[in-house]
Amino acid sequence: MTLAAFSAIYPLQGPNKPLDAPDQARLLTAADGVISLTGAPFPTPVLGQPGLPAGKHLWVILPADLPVILETAPNVQPPPLQSGCAKHTNLTGGEAACCGGELWIDAVSASQLYVNGGSGRYQPRTSDELDDAVQVFESLGFQVVSMGWDDDNDRPARMLRKS
Repeated sequence: MTLAAFSAIYPLQGPNKPLDAPDQARLLTAADGVISLTGAPFPTPVLGQPGLPAGKHLWVILPADLPVILETAPNVQPPPLQSGCAKHTNLTGGEAACCGGELWIDAVSASQLYVNGGSGRYQPRTSDELDDAVQVFESLGFQVVSMGWDDDNDRPARMLRKS
């Protein structure tokens, strides 16, 4: 599924909760470490364990872009972010997105991603939306392991569940 097809089904939505600090609406750019994901493999992999803070990247789907940033945001240009880390709204300038979540890059292959819909502001609204977001990554050539949907809480699962 392309970005355009996804955004036609799941239109832009404003952030689901208010900003905690004004600089959470600061639009970060490539100079700050934002990557516009256009295809596999991941261009600058920072490895980590799925579900843990190390190597966690934030992503949002926009109608014509899929920006991603390492949550620790080590390359953010001055001034530093008040919270010390990037937020999904830093990928949108505080504006709307179709949905968002977190991802980790596989330690063996930068073409395999572990993806969830963990975003307090742009999380997928349904399991179908999360499945379709995974298809967007797959259409870019990535192999994706989705963390799935938490049926008990009716929201995206944030941890990889072993079967």
